[in-house]
Amino acid sequence: PDDELGDYYGAASLFLCMSQHEGFCIPVIEAMRFRLPVVALANTAVTDTMGYAGALVRRSDPNEIAELIGLILEDNEYRSAIIETQLKRVDDFAKDKMTENFRQVITKAVNGATA
Repeated sequence: PDDELGDYYGAASLFLCMSQHEGFCIPVIEAMRFRLPVVALANTAVTDTMGYAGALVRRSDPNEIAELIGLILEDNEYRSAIIETQLKRVDDFAKDKMTENFRQVITKAVNGATA
């Protein structure tokens, strides 16, 4: 249930997304919102969802991923920087910003259709 979602994220130290077939991936945004550093495979739409935030890996090499996770969990300054950037990314999806972006897309589509 949604009311337990915060408990699950709160019990975690990091969010790992190694999906090779993912769309927008709302859990990535949720994890960012709950201040979890996100490590994800730079694949599919997850790259767009993460944008400039989190840590993307290009290959699903277990040793490289383990090394990156270790670095994030051990280096508090690095971890904090990732979380701070992720919180800015979460803000990109705020309702008012998304509404304005949608309005602009519709306006351009309508104006383009009449031009």
